[in-house]
Amino acid sequence: MREPRTFRRAGAAAVLLWLAAAAPALGAGDLNVAVDRDVVSRGDQVLLTVTVSGENRDLPTPRLPEIPGVVVSRGGSSQNFQIVNGAVSTSLSWTYYLRIETDEDVTVPALEVELDGAKLRSEPVTIRVEAGAPRRPPRGGGRGATKPELRRPAATDPVRATTTS
Repeated sequence: MREPRTFRRAGAAAVLLWLAAAAPALGAGDLNVAVDRDVVSRGDQVLLTVTVSGENRDLPTPRLPEIPGVVVSRGGSSQNFQIVNGAVSTSLSWTYYLRIETDEDVTVPALEVELDGAKLRSEPVTIRVEAGAPRRPPRGGGRGATKPELRRPAATDPVRATTTS
């Protein structure tokens, strides 16, 4: 009969040890960097989104370094604040428009911020620059998006008429 009790204690100790190790990581937060596309041509524009999230309401602003061969324009920012079952979570997102002015691949380096004593680090993001990559506006209709083509009606265009009595 002692074997089951020993296994229960060992199992409970393992779970408590795992929770103690995971608790700082769970509460620390997250830093994420994403692009709307990763294959472009020279002259194209890429939308870069940087998001910091955590339990703290005062989240740090990451600094975007200079990126060789890229002209960076700052877009907007957004904030999300939630309270679910008493747990508070906040996320801040910043958008940047990257105009690619090189024929070589571009790497957005890993970004780093400090949140509640923990260093958060993103992964670097590589954008492949190809001569024949299809050109298209960034998603979301941001800066650089093309407007729909407008034309005047021609005399030969069909006319739809309705009458009401």
